[in-house]
Amino acid sequence: MHRTLMEMLPKGTKFIDRKQKFILPAPWHSECQIKSAETGVSAFTAERILAAWFDEEREGDDGLQVWKETMRRTKPGWPLRMFMTVTPIYGYSWSYDYLWLEDSPRRFPGTESFNFTLFDACVSHGGFLSQAEVDDAISKCRDANDYKIRILGQYALIHGSPAFDSDTMLKALGKCRPGTRYHVKPGVTKDGLVAPILEENPEGALVILVPPEPGQEYILGADPAMGIRKDNSVASVWNRQFPIECAYFKSDTMEPARFAREGIAPIGTYYNNAMAAVESNSEAGGACLATLRGCYGHLYMQQNFISSTREWRRRYGFQTTGHSRGLVFDAIKDVMRTEEFSASEDFMREAMGMIVDKSNKIDHMDGRHDDHVMAAGIALAVSRMNPRPSYEPWETYREDYAGEDAWMGF
Repeated sequence: MHRTLMEMLPKGTKFIDRKQKFILPAPWHSECQIKSAETGVSAFTAERILAAWFDEEREGDDGLQVWKETMRRTKPGWPLRMFMTVTPIYGYSWSYDYLWLEDSPRRFPGTESFNFTLFDACVSHGGFLSQAEVDDAISKCRDANDYKIRILGQYALIHGSPAFDSDTMLKALGKCRPGTRYHVKPGVTKDGLVAPILEENPEGALVILVPPEPGQEYILGADPAMGIRKDNSVASVWNRQFPIECAYFKSDTMEPARFAREGIAPIGTYYNNAMAAVESNSEAGGACLATLRGCYGHLYMQQNFISSTREWRRRYGFQTTGHSRGLVFDAIKDVMRTEEFSASEDFMREAMGMIVDKSNKIDHMDGRHDDHVMAAGIALAVSRMNPRPSYEPWETYREDYAGEDAWMGF
């Protein structure tokens, strides 16, 4: 970047290595500084700037935070102009919603975008690359998504090894239901039961996609976090008869006990006393389950065989092991293939960030999260391992009355 800038800036420009700063000569007298894309206010302390250029995007939530932090550095009385040149190798990342997608409700006001392909850089189009160099770049693409990203400059699913089938995810993304956000307050019915008080709020943590219906059974999967903005606490509610996500609750500021009281318990009650399957490996999971045992009665208990004692043991919560983690992702793959499958856009965007790593394990990309995927997967896996009971129609139990003594067999 230093070499490129020196070629672009006018003669007489000075570079101060200690501060990574360029000082332009008269008549500009401007300063250009190279900064690393680090999160936090310390990276831009006391800086007021006229323009910012981002060379590639920083992945995940960190990238969005760096962009927002830069936006705050407006110099009074001057419009701040921000630019980013990016090869979208992180798939449908934050920049897709906030900078690229024209009809996105998250897009920053005043944003303009354009697409530039490798063919535009070809000599035949007035560029600097020969046709042989373009052909060589094309030959190095690993798959169709890699071609879209690196040659056409288009947003696509992450190249490499997505954990779920790309075409299936794109099809499911097109079927996402619009949800309504609510703020949840725990309440108590006249019978003394916990029941939620829902207030429609665009900043609410609860998103309802399909309201509960009488007679339907629901299951709630939960992945608790510590509430310190590192990970999200997520509860995902699914219909047990159809593979449809009906609601989800997501917060990165709720500690486990509060998540249990104000998230899982009231929402589970709202959805016909849904079975709650809570991830139990972490400290957050243990604290969440301890609170739920005192305020919610329909909790999933996992049954494990203890080889040392040759006995079965039941315990509250869903313990993720190498075996059970495989069940989680397998359940997601199975329901995603069905025509009835419908999930939230938030779930689908997380699923698009899941990859198969070098050790052949499914995990999220750097800078992404998997909390919603895990919460939903736990619900689907538990529902599969504990299928809904089915009964014969009541007519099959009917016997015709044959007389006063028929019951005695006469």
